[in-house]
Amino acid sequence: MGLDEMGRNKGTKEKWQGRKKRSFTERFWEKVDKRGEDECWNWIAYIHPSGYGTININRKMYFAHRIVWILTRGPILAGQLICHHCDNRICCNPNHLFLGTHQDNANDRDVKGRGKVPDNRGENHGMARLTESEVIKIRNMYGSGQYTQTELGNIFGIDRRHIGNIVHKRSWAWLK
Repeated sequence: MGLDEMGRNKGTKEKWQGRKKRSFTERFWEKVDKRGEDECWNWIAYIHPSGYGTININRKMYFAHRIVWILTRGPILAGQLICHHCDNRICCNPNHLFLGTHQDNANDRDVKGRGKVPDNRGENHGMARLTESEVIKIRNMYGSGQYTQTELGNIFGIDRRHIGNIVHKRSWAWLK
């Protein structure tokens, strides 16, 4: 074995002797981009696919914002969440975090207008090929008994099965 730059044997425990062992807290905060008190402190290590910063402790994954809470505020009781005032999932600023329940988190989401799902029915759907007025016209024409589903499909340029779903209100059901 060769020697390292300090003259110690490479690959031995001797290499690590005299090196200061940093605490978990020191190593944890190195992974946070600390900024001003009111700014987000972003996690700069691994980001879970869910969008939250994560850290492994004894081979178990923990969300970084939960560890921040424990380090700065204390334990988290069962069933409690650590929520973000800032809605930034990688934020580790303790001033941006609050303790809450699932209901508290849902209420926070709703107050901020993040829970609204866009209405993608009918004409608003990106794949819609008909308008509401055409759907009503299809139903009226079929109801007259003068057209078959196949004929209506040819007239409106869609498959007969789609016409069947329209006239039997399996699709566009909210329309009268």
